Amino acid sequence: MSLHIVNIHGEIEGDYDIVTALPQNATNGDVIKAMFPNLEWINRNKDVDFYYLDSDTPYAPKLSTFRSWWNAPYKAESEDKE
Repeated sequence: MSLHIVNIHGEIEGDYDIVTALPQNATNGDVIKAMFPNLEWINRNKDVDFYYLDSDTPYAPKLSTFRSWWNAPYKAESEDKE
């Protein structure tokens, strides 16, 4: 496992720095779950899954994602640059 610092900025109330251990072969879904530990699966429609980003917050933002992307191997931004 390796440690990653995740910076979350934007429409989420406040700014957060999260340090978490990701599995060796982390998927995109693993990274999203690390950033949003209260993530809760809601439903699915064909090949799209729907999640609450924070199930403890009233009117929490929702995330919809293709299952193929969710299960794809995570590739850090630094791995893309040459």
